Order: sequence, then structure tokens, then C-alpha cells
Amino acid sequence: MNMIEAILNRYTNQDRENLLPILQDVQREAGYLSEEAVIKVSNYLRIPSSKVYAVATFYDQFRFAPGAKHQVCVCNGTACHLEHSADLLSAFEKSLGIAAGNSTKNGLFSLKATQCMGACGMAPVAKINNNFYVNIKTEMVEPLIDSIQKNENAQ
Repeated sequence: MNMIEAILNRYTNQDRENLLPILQDVQREAGYLSEEAVIKVSNYLRIPSSKVYAVATFYDQFRFAPGAKHQVCVCNGTACHLEHSADLLSAFEKSLGIAAGNSTKNGLFSLKATQCMGACGMAPVAKINNNFYVNIKTEMVEPLIDSIQKNENAQ
């Protein structure tokens, strides 16, 4: 039994209401949603794979390819935009040497702009993996990335 089947077996109730929790479990364990995963979930819940894919693409949390080790997200919601999140995104692009929507060649970082992260009163906001950085300034980006890289090299 593979990992996807093991996850599906945890859900004895094959109701559509389990779609999001199943997709979250698959991504947590596999790191992303493969085509195989979408098809197996679709078959298990007896819904078209196009619907599974449609739901998964609606939510920003799901990925369809293996991601970089460190996921960098810069909020581009209204409050963050007003607090110059575009400059912050540019600082991350410069520091990482990649454009938003891409990953570094070594697979260490990916960068994307996202919609509201729900911390509007502390704008601008960035998130690296599960760590939020609020009221972050462009001059804080380079030391933050350097710190993460130094941690990687020390391991």
C-alpha cells in the first residue's frame, strides 16, 4: 500500500466533505499533490478528478510540483500593498536571484506573491515556511535570507 492509499484508508467515510482534509494530508506527507494523488482521491470520493483539481487550485496552500525547502511568500493584499509590499517582493527577488513564481536552482528557496495573509494591521507581511515576519522592511530581507542559508550550511 502506498502513502496515498494509507491516507485514504484513514477516511472511512467517503463523503465529499473529506476532500480538503485528504488533500491537506497528502500534501503534508508528499510535499505536493501529484497527478496520481488527484486521481486516487477522485476515485476514492467518487468525484471527477477535474473537480478535485478545481478545488485544489482554488486554495493557495496546494502545490502540484515538489517545492523548494523554504517557501517564501510575500503578501500583496491591500494593506500590504499600501505599505510597499512590491518593494519587499523586489528585495526578496534580488536577494534570492529569482523572480516571483520561481525556485532557486539549488532547490532551497521558492518565492511567490500571495493574497491577504490576514495580518493587515501588521503590514507588510512575509512568510517563510510557517514563520510570519510582520512589519518587515526591505533592509531586513538580505540578513534574513543569509541567516537561513547559514543554518543550511551548518547542517
